[in-house]
Amino acid sequence: MIKALALSTLLAGCTLYADIGSEPPTGDGTVQAALVPVLITSDLDLLFVVDDSPGSVQLQQALQTAFPSFLQTLGPPSDRLPNLHIGVVSNDLGTSAANDPAPGPAIGLLGQGGCQGNGKAGNLVTASGITGTYISDVLISNGRETNYTGTLSDAFASISSLGGNGCGFEQPLLAAQRALNNNPSNVGFLRELAPLAIVVVTNEDDCSLSHSVLMGTDTATLGPLQSFRCTRFGVTCDDFGSSPDKMNTIGPKGRCHANPSMQYLASVDNLAAFFKSLKHDPRNILFGAIVGVASSLEVELRTPPGGGSAIPALAHACTWPAMMDAFDAADPAIRITDLASRFTRNRVQSVCGLDMTGAMTGLAREMRNMMARDACLARDIKIPAECTATETHGGGLETALPACDGTQQFECWRLVSDPVCPSQGLRLDIIRTQAPAPDVMTSLRCKI
Repeated sequence: MIKALALSTLLAGCTLYADIGSEPPTGDGTVQAALVPVLITSDLDLLFVVDDSPGSVQLQQALQTAFPSFLQTLGPPSDRLPNLHIGVVSNDLGTSAANDPAPGPAIGLLGQGGCQGNGKAGNLVTASGITGTYISDVLISNGRETNYTGTLSDAFASISSLGGNGCGFEQPLLAAQRALNNNPSNVGFLRELAPLAIVVVTNEDDCSLSHSVLMGTDTATLGPLQSFRCTRFGVTCDDFGSSPDKMNTIGPKGRCHANPSMQYLASVDNLAAFFKSLKHDPRNILFGAIVGVASSLEVELRTPPGGGSAIPALAHACTWPAMMDAFDAADPAIRITDLASRFTRNRVQSVCGLDMTGAMTGLAREMRNMMARDACLARDIKIPAECTATETHGGGLETALPACDGTQQFECWRLVSDPVCPSQGLRLDIIRTQAPAPDVMTSLRCKI
C-alpha cells in the first residue's frame, strides 16, 4: 500500500455487507438465495489475487491460516475435493497501465512500495515443491494426482507468501486480467469447461491504471503522490463527490461507485466484460473479494508519514491491533465491490480484523453451489419461507418452477433441512422426472 512515497503501514476503512449477488432486496423485498446449475462438474479453476505491498504480510498469513477451513468446506471427507487448479498472482503491475504501450517512469524505492516496469506482470507465482506455475490436484482412478510435495495447505502457503516488497499502487483487477488474458507464462491454468473463481485479497481499493500519468509528478493536477489519487480519480460518489474536485474535499461521501471515466483508471465496465468473456455462460464465474467493505467513505485531513502539512486522505473506518504496537485497517474497496456486483455470483466480505475463516468458508460454499455439489441457501431468509423459483437458460429465457405442494410432486422445488448447510441449515431440493437443457440453472428468490 502507499499513503505517500515515504510509505505508511496504516490502512483504512470498512463495514460489512455481501452475499450471493451482493444485492439489496428488490421492490418486492426478495433476494436471490440460491443459484444452482443442472450439470454437476468436478473441475474448478481458482485464482487468488494477493496484495504484496508494504504492510500486507499479515494479510497473506491470515489467508493461509483460513485455507484449511476453506478446503474442509469445499470438499469435506464424505466427498472429494474438486479437480483443482489453484494459482496466485500479485497485484503489483509496476507503472504499467491498460492503455499505455509501455510502463511509465519508476517511482519510489523498490522494496519499500516503489513501482517499476511491469512489476510481477500478472504471472502466476512459482514456489519450491511445486512443479509448474500453479497447483494441480485432480482425481484419477487410483487416488489423486498432484504436482506438489507435502499437503495442499503447505503448497498454497508457498505460493501465497509473496512478502511485502511490491508496488504501493495496487492493481488487482488489471493483474487478474493480465493473468487470464492468454498470458504465455500461465499456459494450462485456465480450462475451457471448468468454472472459474477469482478472489481478490487486499486492504486497499483497486488502482488499476488506464494511463500511468496518474503516477506522475504533476501534483498541481493530481495532488500528492499517494493512494488517495486512486480514490479521487477512480471513484465517484453521487453524494458530495460527483467530480474529482469534490472527491478532494473534506467530509463524508455517499452512494459511491467506480468512476466511469477512463482518464486515469481502467474502466470497471471493460474489466467486467473481459472476465465474463472467459466463459460461455458468465454464471460459471464467481468473483470474490476479501477487502475493506463500505458503500460510502469519508475524506479527512491527515499528516503524511514523515511529517509536513496535512493532506486529504481516506478516513480509517476500522482498525485492529497489529505487530509491534502498531495498528492496521482497511480502505473501502469501492472499485472492487463495484466490479464484483456485475457478476451473478459474487461474494464480497470484510478483511477487517484479519480473521478470514468465515470469508473463506463462505467462498467455498458458493463454489460448491457453482459446481452443483450442493444447494445450501447462501443467505438467511424469512421463516416461514416466501420464495419463488425460476429455471433460467443461458440465453436469458426464464420459466417458472412451481413449489412441491402435494398436488405438484414432480418438476418442482422444496426446501429441506440439511445439517451440512450453514446458518438456517436449509437446502434447495429440486424434484425432476427428466433432465432439462444443460445450460439451465435454478434461481431461488426469497423474502428476507
